Amino acid sequence: MVCPEPGCGKYFDQMSRYKRHINYHYKIKPYRCRYPGCSYASTESCNVVSHVRIRHFRLPKSKEKQRELEIVDDRDPKQYVETVRELL
Repeated sequence: MVCPEPGCGKYFDQMSRYKRHINYHYKIKPYRCRYPGCSYASTESCNVVSHVRIRHFRLPKSKEKQRELEIVDDRDPKQYVETVRELL
């Protein structure tokens, strides 16, 4: 599949990657943060997970860095990711 956006023309061999790319063009953000009082949204769920870890849990961006710094925290940021299926 080739992106139909004028001037883009990127090729995708997987529908999921094509759809994610189109979301970028149209600024569709189907993944949202469910943390109370937060309105953050993103085109990719991994960005919301990082957002929750950094902004709300006050942890390093990655689990690897967290282990390296010997920070023990078993909360799961994925619990705060909401997927708006209608936007996928």
